[in-house]
Amino acid sequence: METVVYSDGKAESLLIHRFDVFRGHGKLIDLRITTKDGKRVRAHRLVLAAKFPLLLETLTSKHDELAIRWKRFSADIVEAVVNYAYTGKLTISTRNATRLYLLAHNLGSKRIVSWCVDFLGARWMLMQTTPQYFEMMLESKQQKGISEDSKFRAIRDWLEAGISEHDLEERAKAMSH
Repeated sequence: METVVYSDGKAESLLIHRFDVFRGHGKLIDLRITTKDGKRVRAHRLVLAAKFPLLLETLTSKHDELAIRWKRFSADIVEAVVNYAYTGKLTISTRNATRLYLLAHNLGSKRIVSWCVDFLGARWMLMQTTPQYFEMMLESKQQKGISEDSKFRAIRDWLEAGISEHDLEERAKAMSH
């Protein structure tokens, strides 16, 4: 599996590092995020609100500890994005790029969205891609890094890569939904 580690140089501050240490020791935690798979990711509201302004309203309630549900995202994706908020580093792989992109889009993180587009654009090999991935990529208005021509060629190559006529028919049926 191919991975790339992206880093936000601006995130390297002593204060954020301290919050990361506090989080590692479970100190001053005031946010629990329940994920799609029922796991809980703990964090500091202040850190996530500062990094992801779209969360500000949700995270500034008057409760001492807040619990929110991100039921569309698994623990590994939520943990990766929360770790990014603390460290400025994010590992993007062929297995997590699409899910990271979707969560980043929901959080309004232009930086993570941009990194995912860069990562995916450089690896636009769709021969092993699912029809759902095609649909998401083709309908997305956020895909500025991938030209329509590249998308068309990838679909053409994917459809033509069938070993048998039956395989081609199955791919064509999958694309018609």
